[in-house]
Amino acid sequence: MTHIEIELRSKDEQKLDAIWAQLREHLTRHNPALPFSPLHHVVRELVFNSIKANLKRIFLEADGAAPDFREALESFSPELLAKAEASNHVVRVRFEGRAAAGRTDAGPGGFEVSVFNNTEMLPGERELVDRLLYSDVQTDEPSGPTGESASGEGGGLGLRMVRKILQNCGLGPEALRYETGPLRTVFTLRVPAA
Repeated sequence: MTHIEIELRSKDEQKLDAIWAQLREHLTRHNPALPFSPLHHVVRELVFNSIKANLKRIFLEADGAAPDFREALESFSPELLAKAEASNHVVRVRFEGRAAAGRTDAGPGGFEVSVFNNTEMLPGERELVDRLLYSDVQTDEPSGPTGESASGEGGGLGLRMVRKILQNCGLGPEALRYETGPLRTVFTLRVPAA
């Protein structure tokens, strides 16, 4: 079995639809017992977080320490999206059968969904992700009633939901791993065979 990779630079509905179709196809083929909707939410969160990380770097490169990245992101400002399309910042979503890669630790027939972006996490971002995905300790960051943090970044509600979804699907947070280094961050969701 070969891998399938889809690349995007910003919110491209056609490519997003192709990603969701691949997720549905892989689940149907490898583990039809798992429901599509919750895992769609997990992969969607990973993809949009990667797009936002790249947009944040593009925004900061262009505007320095401009204070309102969140406003530009929430409005998906056409100027910011145009900069993203012209940039070297990309998000790649790869679907790969575990057996095809010669790895059987998730069981024969399982698959992985990896979401790559070419932006390294900042130290504070790593600490937040570790806390939200792998720790029972909640973040101490103050937030308002909408969940937005005082720093203007998201409060991590999406990653908290990812953790809960993985637990409720019987996969657990260990099904999701990430690594980050110079010019790259990769989140990998491992889905076992039925």
